[in-house]
Amino acid sequence: MSIQGPHLTDLTPVGVHALAGELGLPGFRGRQILHGLYDRKVATIDEMTDLPAELRELLDQRFGLPHFAVRDCEQDDGGTSKYLFELSDGALIESVAMPRPDGRSTWCISSQVGCRMACTFCATGRMGMIRQLSTAEIVGQVLELWRRHDDDRNPNLVFMGMGEPLDNLEALLPALESLTADEALGLSARRITVSTSGLVDGIEALAGHGSGVGLAISLTTGDEEERRELMPVAGQVPMRKLLDVAGDYGRQVKRKVTLECAIISGVNDTEEHARRLLKLARSGPFKVNLI
Repeated sequence: MSIQGPHLTDLTPVGVHALAGELGLPGFRGRQILHGLYDRKVATIDEMTDLPAELRELLDQRFGLPHFAVRDCEQDDGGTSKYLFELSDGALIESVAMPRPDGRSTWCISSQVGCRMACTFCATGRMGMIRQLSTAEIVGQVLELWRRHDDDRNPNLVFMGMGEPLDNLEALLPALESLTADEALGLSARRITVSTSGLVDGIEALAGHGSGVGLAISLTTGDEEERRELMPVAGQVPMRKLLDVAGDYGRQVKRKVTLECAIISGVNDTEEHARRLLKLARSGPFKVNLI
């Protein structure tokens, strides 16, 4: 089995069909591959038993599938499961499945191993940047959670795990295609939210991609200087510019953009902080989420 990429799930559905054509296969083989990956959710290519053995061997030699080993799993009384996955190179990432009262779950997905944003209140930011996740490793987290929570038929996905999603557009954008395409996982874009510390170029690229997913901005505070101290990388972007771009995105996808604020005792928890945050929220198509 291949233990390093590229993997089959690095390919979008369009890419899988292109691969089938490149290999001189009839069109239905591409559909069979996608069915195995996303309907049957196979963990290995050898499990695609509707494919000829020689084709399975070829696909495994050229691509394989990413390997996830559960190093740890923490479960709380409310049913939330936090997984620590070990990838094929030994890197560790976290993914979380959180049940909701309405019967649906929210799954929190990572986009990087570590993070370069250096936000002072974030444990991942203190790790520094280790490496980017591949498209297959992003999509693979969703598949791994589905194998373990197969009763969750239509989860919400939030890119709020380890890393800055918009600092890994090369992997994120094709992953969104596979997550939402009818031939792949077929999730509604309205059930997916990408959370960013505020990378303006990334927000514009996400808008240009046209996936229509939700957007959340980790604002943390409505005070410009305080934000630069708490978020030394993302805070370099003027807040007004960030909110203008975020507001344009919200109007494009016809969804409110979430302004996230992690409340830090003694830092951003005063009444004045609340007033500033409320004023910003009223300036565009925004809603506030206090964490």
